[in-house]
Amino acid sequence: MLSLLVPGAGQFYCGETGRGWITLGFWLLGLLCSFWSREGLRGTGIIVVTVLWIFSFLDAYFTAIEINRGQHAHVNVQNPRVAVTLNLLTAGFGYFYLGERAKGTVIFVATQIVRFGLPPVTGYGGGVVSLALIVAQMLMGADAYRVARLQLKKALGPPPEPPVAGTSKASRIPGFVPSTSQMQSTSPVPSPVITCDRIP
Repeated sequence: MLSLLVPGAGQFYCGETGRGWITLGFWLLGLLCSFWSREGLRGTGIIVVTVLWIFSFLDAYFTAIEINRGQHAHVNVQNPRVAVTLNLLTAGFGYFYLGERAKGTVIFVATQIVRFGLPPVTGYGGGVVSLALIVAQMLMGADAYRVARLQLKKALGPPPEPPVAGTSKASRIPGFVPSTSQMQSTSPVPSPVITCDRIP
């Protein structure tokens, strides 16, 4: 709930102060750019504000769950949400975050060639190019999530095996101690009654 009001506040609450400051700082920068007079800068600012706002409350929610499960130390190294956000806002920086430097370099160079190497296209063609770049950005985000989940699965190891149905847990009571059911099933042996006659 805190991150819904102020991006980064949920990270502060979960103890992730560094991530909280970075999220809040870039969100404020994007908010400032969204009021800029330049059209291209304004659009970039709106995208940054929207993506970081969504990232902030989702990351705070899942971070709290991972802390309760004891998985936070592993997830914090290969955080899928950070990788997705970096790939959505940049040209492949999420791959550098995950250690996939070769893939990140190829995608970064390819996107820069498409953006600045090709002649400017206007009208219908420009709309098609913009849509293709948006789709490519979404695919990069999905691929970064897949790579991060695979790395996280290897770091956590195989899940514990569920108990087999029909098996009971071994008892710590020694074998010579009768169980409650055995004590209830056996009938008590009446003790002998000793009478004593008085001698006149």
